[in-house]
Amino acid sequence: MHVAAAKARLHIHASASLKDKRRVVHSVVSKLRNRMSVSAAEVDANDSWQSATIGMSVVSGDYRTAERLLERALEFIESAAPEAEVVDVESDVWSYDAG
Repeated sequence: MHVAAAKARLHIHASASLKDKRRVVHSVVSKLRNRMSVSAAEVDANDSWQSATIGMSVVSGDYRTAERLLERALEFIESAAPEAEVVDVESDVWSYDAG
């Protein structure tokens, strides 16, 4: 079993309130869950108007598949939210033996 996880820090340029930010974040998280089959949630910077951190993860039986799915999800964020810029990404893949 292989688990890939990432944290993407976003800067939301046009956000003037928490309501604006949450609209963008909710849209991105929903699209990640529905279209990319990735577990996702806002995980940090909850009270900042123009900053958001989205955590996401995938599980796969194949290391490369887990890695690719996560890379596609990170690329998807940029197309799903043109008003947000990905300013930092941290990611890792963990492997667990079946025994």
